Amino acid sequence: MTKSAKAAAEAGGHSIVDEVTERIAFEIASGAHVPGERLPSVRALALRHRINPSTVQIVMSRLRAAGFVDGAHRSGFVVRDIELYGGIDTWRYLFRFAQELPERATRLFENFLATRRVLVMEVVRTIAHAPSTVDLRALRQAVEQMEALARRDASPEELARAELQASRLFMRQADQPVLLALYNTIGEILLTVPAVLRAMYSEPAFNIMMWRGLLARWETGVSMGVTTTELAAASAALAQFHVKCVERYRRIVHKK
Repeated sequence: MTKSAKAAAEAGGHSIVDEVTERIAFEIASGAHVPGERLPSVRALALRHRINPSTVQIVMSRLRAAGFVDGAHRSGFVVRDIELYGGIDTWRYLFRFAQELPERATRLFENFLATRRVLVMEVVRTIAHAPSTVDLRALRQAVEQMEALARRDASPEELARAELQASRLFMRQADQPVLLALYNTIGEILLTVPAVLRAMYSEPAFNIMMWRGLLARWETGVSMGVTTTELAAASAALAQFHVKCVERYRRIVHKK
């Protein structure tokens, strides 16, 4: 059992299905089973994990839904290439294995932040072309809520939820529901990973500074839009912040 699975089991949060699903997912993520490899039969897996065959079928259904195995082969379940075919649910498991697979989890976190940055900057560019449509009232309230939480030393999770809400309100201004849906998905995954929250919100002053700068820019000159230079500067500042977050995350997950 991985450390994360053991902790959850001890807290009463894991069933035998959860435990075995996570165990096999970890074996695949760690390379104990390679892409294209056929897993043992249902009966063999039942014996190995000391569960009945019907429970194995439930486990395999979960692994198939999470992108770890392909169950389309009559001869059994085949390991998928999670780097090539992995989706959101695959990533959820990989974050759970952070301490056992720290470098892989760090690369995943770095990729998440890069994708998040692309989504944010795309919205900024969209709004920059039509600045007169921006309504800042709800966003201003959300940023003020973030500041209030920071002043009272709120938990990283509380700060993350407040920033996610600010991001949603901001991204809705661009009227691009697909971008917002992607951002919501990424944000919700990150909320489930304590190490990520510690890495991103241990010093919330920068998060708040970025939002305050965005608000100030539009409050003082909405009609002028945003220049190419300002867009580049905002992207560079966000990228620099993300580099610091990745460095913090790497330190956190390497601690045993």
